[in-house]
Amino acid sequence: TAGVINQVCRQLAAEKRADLLQQALESLIEVASVEPDFFKQQLQQVMEPANFMVEIINTRAGFEEGLKSLALEWVVTFLEKRQKWLQKHLPAFAQTALEACMSMMAEGVDELQAWAARMDDEEGDEDEDKLFHAGEEAIDRLADALPMETIAAPLGQLVGRYASMNEWQGKHTALAAIKQTIEYVEDKSHVDAMADLSMQHLEHPHPRVRFMALSAIAQLANDQAPHLQESRHQTVMPVLLRMMDDNVDKVASMAMSAFVSFGDELDHSLMLGYAQTFMEKLVAKLQSTQHRGVREEAITSIAVIARVIDKDFSRYYDGIMPMLKQFILHAKGEKESRLRGKAF
Repeated sequence: TAGVINQVCRQLAAEKRADLLQQALESLIEVASVEPDFFKQQLQQVMEPANFMVEIINTRAGFEEGLKSLALEWVVTFLEKRQKWLQKHLPAFAQTALEACMSMMAEGVDELQAWAARMDDEEGDEDEDKLFHAGEEAIDRLADALPMETIAAPLGQLVGRYASMNEWQGKHTALAAIKQTIEYVEDKSHVDAMADLSMQHLEHPHPRVRFMALSAIAQLANDQAPHLQESRHQTVMPVLLRMMDDNVDKVASMAMSAFVSFGDELDHSLMLGYAQTFMEKLVAKLQSTQHRGVREEAITSIAVIARVIDKDFSRYYDGIMPMLKQFILHAKGEKESRLRGKAF
């Protein structure tokens, strides 16, 4: 029966009958969720319908985004439901799933100007980069479902392969994979390798690569504290300071967000050594920028410095409070409610 269903799906794909194929994929996902054993025999014999799903994902033209997302959903759903069986009987399935996620992420990014102009809290973000976000979510679910020791090697190889691509999309995909999976990595040598790769791309010519490298650093700082802070502050902090002046506001804002994640777990004495330089930078950004995202993250960054150095922040109080009061008074727009809240 499973073989017949797979033949029907392939026929629908060949005839470009997208509506019927969508219904078929949705049904297969439901079966994978409630009765995953239905697929075991055919998977062991001919690796179907996994091969068919991967073909849909990897075909650059000819399948709608929705169909690609459904194909990846089947792969991830089956793996989540039968990961122990797969490790024993089809150990290659995990790498196939990882490759599908990375392929989807690499295909799903473009439109630089729209991306740079869009704020993270604005509606419409879900409509952009759909394939990228689907791949991102899927690789996170895979890393959660499988023991990291079983996927560390293939994941590391894939990240290295994509990072070495000439196209910026490849590097962006590698960094996104780091961001999504670092939570599950326990081996400190692997953590350090991922941190090295992220650091190498912080000043890449393409702003989306810089942004994703900063996102990876922020996630590393959250998930691998205090190891990252203790071992990397001398290299990370100066780069974050410099990148707060990035000529793309969205990247500058992300540099501050990464500082928030990194600085929040920084030791009091270490932060004290950086506080003066960062306060000067952050106050200057608040005075010079009209970009709401940069202002919000600058205020959050100042709050982190204040929390970490505690009573030692008193020296900055008189200089910063009048400026924050001005933000509260003048940030009246509907989209500035978050800015007002942070100023409070």
